[in-house]
Amino acid sequence: RAYCSARCGRGYRPGTDYQRYVRIIDLTCRERGACDAFAADTGTQDLYELAWAPSDYRMALNGTPAEQAYGSNDIFLLSLDSQTNTTVLTNLTQSPEIDDQPPAAWTADGTALLFACSAGITATNEYSLCRSDLNPGTDEIVVPLLPWNMHFPRLAADRWIIDGIQVMSNGVYSLRSFDLQSG
Repeated sequence: RAYCSARCGRGYRPGTDYQRYVRIIDLTCRERGACDAFAADTGTQDLYELAWAPSDYRMALNGTPAEQAYGSNDIFLLSLDSQTNTTVLTNLTQSPEIDDQPPAAWTADGTALLFACSAGITATNEYSLCRSDLNPGTDEIVVPLLPWNMHFPRLAADRWIIDGIQVMSNGVYSLRSFDLQSG
């Protein structure tokens, strides 16, 4: 189990800096009776929107690189050694030109991530669909234009993008889907 928490110093006041941390709990601890969370080593990155890989101890996170005071979000990969509880954080997208939107969705086999992105080629509230093959700098645009304002994708059967936000159409709330095979 993992979650994000904010660490605020003694002098924390509204409007001052704080940092979110990724905390991890091995829930097999319930058998021992004591469950202690530990903080993953994420340096000074401000991370959020985590999603575990479907088959191993990795998670995708969105965040803004620490060296960017403002700007585009990136997709990060946090790998966990479950024996030693050591972690390695990698910025996968490393692209200040592309704003990678949360959340990232894992493919069923855990070999890639899909996420909405904005690369300046679409109008306001229009997004593309990007893919990362889990190697730094390998992000690519796979669908240049998703349906209007679709930017919280969930992946289903490695074929369908289901929007995580309802839209109202003709007075009815609906969820939209996009077929990656047929477009």
